[in-house]
Amino acid sequence: MRRMRRWASLLGIPGSLEGAVAVALYLGLMLLWKTWGGTLRIPYSVFQYLPSDELRDHLARSLLDLHGQPPVLNLLLGIALKLDRATSVAAEEWLTAFNVAVGAATCVALAALARRLLPGAGLRWLLLGLVLLNPYFYASLSFFFYPPLETLLLTATALAVARYVELPTAPRLAWFFAPALLLLHTRSLFHPAWLLAIVGALLLWTRHRQARGPLRLHAEIAVLGMLLSLAWPAKNFYRFGFFGFSSWQGLNLARGLPIASETFDRIFQRRAFMPPPSPELEAFALAGVPEELRDRPTLTRTTKPDGSANWNHYLVLKASKEVGPLALKMYLDSPGIAAAKIVRLYARGYTRYEGRDPYSGELAGGEFTADVSVAPRWAALYEALVFQPFRAYDRTAPSRLTTGFSALFPALMLVCFVALWLRRRQRGPEEAAIAFAVLSIVWVFVLVVGVDGVEGNRMRYPTEGLFF
Repeated sequence: MRRMRRWASLLGIPGSLEGAVAVALYLGLMLLWKTWGGTLRIPYSVFQYLPSDELRDHLARSLLDLHGQPPVLNLLLGIALKLDRATSVAAEEWLTAFNVAVGAATCVALAALARRLLPGAGLRWLLLGLVLLNPYFYASLSFFFYPPLETLLLTATALAVARYVELPTAPRLAWFFAPALLLLHTRSLFHPAWLLAIVGALLLWTRHRQARGPLRLHAEIAVLGMLLSLAWPAKNFYRFGFFGFSSWQGLNLARGLPIASETFDRIFQRRAFMPPPSPELEAFALAGVPEELRDRPTLTRTTKPDGSANWNHYLVLKASKEVGPLALKMYLDSPGIAAAKIVRLYARGYTRYEGRDPYSGELAGGEFTADVSVAPRWAALYEALVFQPFRAYDRTAPSRLTTGFSALFPALMLVCFVALWLRRRQRGPEEAAIAFAVLSIVWVFVLVVGVDGVEGNRMRYPTEGLFF
């Protein structure tokens, strides 16, 4: 028992049963969800995934040619597909086990963070209940995509921030970088600029504390961590001529604006399954790929094995470069367009319950989203209590607010800012963790409402535990 407590202490897990009880509650509700029919789906047709046969047969080559997304999600899918071929266990089963483990780890990390920040068991269980009683938690774990990993890595990073501020040692700084770097390489929503701001704040926060070990070692770890955060953008710059985690930046910026790319519209503007492109269209698409890259299927195929569009085609990269500057110019020339977009994406996307389909508005999930229709009454009850919807979404009036959460969110964020300001001289691990949470929530909020937030409720979801 003493040895278990020592390991628990090293891992930052509180010496209580709260984490274990949270995991047990989670596993019970997950079993119930599976009993109701919530089996894991792999959405091969979503834009973020490379062709499944290329991931299975040529994983390293495919990731080298990936420019639309950071690599972690496709890496995990590729490993599962390889295990599928090598064993009698389907990829869905491997990823089910992986996601169940991610959910359990999230419970442990959240319980540990709550133990540090909240003084009473009642408050801690209110927080854990808000997360664990949300049916979307189980829906997201039954749909192999970003949110489960984002939720875990954000929570783990917040916990690592608190532990480093509590005792600034070089190993704890290295442990901070582990989940933060994984998060950057999981979703392009998180950026080296976000990490740089956090590292800078962390070092400023602890400048008056006695660092354990040589300061040079802390500096070397910080520099190495930031260099590693730039590794994937450097790969993209070397291979494709742009420095970033995703080549879709221009397309994201132009979304919702009257800007079109003839090349893009001709070949790639489709979400659903389409008939195979004509030989003429295939020839046109291939002609736009540089000669030296025409033997790379992930850059030259217009469709994936299921017939959906391959958004890692080289021409998608070119189309994004084409429309990005046009979008920026439109925003600068007509600031009212940007303001209207912010209001629309806040009302339509950010402030709605994540269980709502971003496009249909239903408490369900389509082909491209996690599905809460397994438990519609549960989802409706959770939405009513936490998000307080007071009118149905109207496509003809996308800027109309529909939830009480739209007023609650800015009010509670203001409370956070005031509380941090009043405690600004304390600079303890609790204040550091809350500052990290606020910075991360604001970062996601700005990118959702300022860039591409039609699906903002789903993009906001991984920050929800920190917000609560």
